Amino acid sequence: MKNIVYVENKYFVAVTHNGFKLTNLETKEKHYLSFEDVEILIFDNSQCYLSAKVIEKCADNKIGLLFCDRGHSPLSVLESVYGQQNRFERLKCQLSASSKVKGRLWRKIVISKIINQAVCLEKIGTEKESTEVLKSMTKTVTDHDVHNNEACAARLYFKKLFGDDFKRGRTTDLENAGLNYGYAILRALIRRNLVLK
Repeated sequence: MKNIVYVENKYFVAVTHNGFKLTNLETKEKHYLSFEDVEILIFDNSQCYLSAKVIEKCADNKIGLLFCDRGHSPLSVLESVYGQQNRFERLKCQLSASSKVKGRLWRKIVISKIINQAVCLEKIGTEKESTEVLKSMTKTVTDHDVHNNEACAARLYFKKLFGDDFKRGRTTDLENAGLNYGYAILRALIRRNLVLK
């Protein structure tokens, strides 16, 4: 995956010969990025400026533009549909997938998610018993995840990751705020890939 460029401060973003030039409007410091290294530009400051050429070059190079609101949540994603062949046919195919196909896809997604959670816990040194419990949950995931294995695995995963007192869904703690923001960015990237493929 290419870089996700997060523009948090007051910047002017322009185009150079082969990439972007980001100029901090307060310190005048400049940063340069080539087009081929960027997947998406995220603007999280209402005092950022960009030239029309940036939008054109993003479209030419299939680079997404994401703008955040005052609460730092993704507000708008600009995507180019220029040059996409058979976009309507692909969309029709996705929408007409049978319930059985959607159920199988959901099962595969849930299994991958649980395996990734187990791998993450292994990497941070969590006891093997917890990771084995997560891996064993993948064996009972059904189409459409009717037994809600995803939620059961998430409960175990987040407690091992953040401690026994952690509860997903609260809006008052830093961990949940960070997770919500990260998920919003991931959703935007997934949506982008669904539109472009």
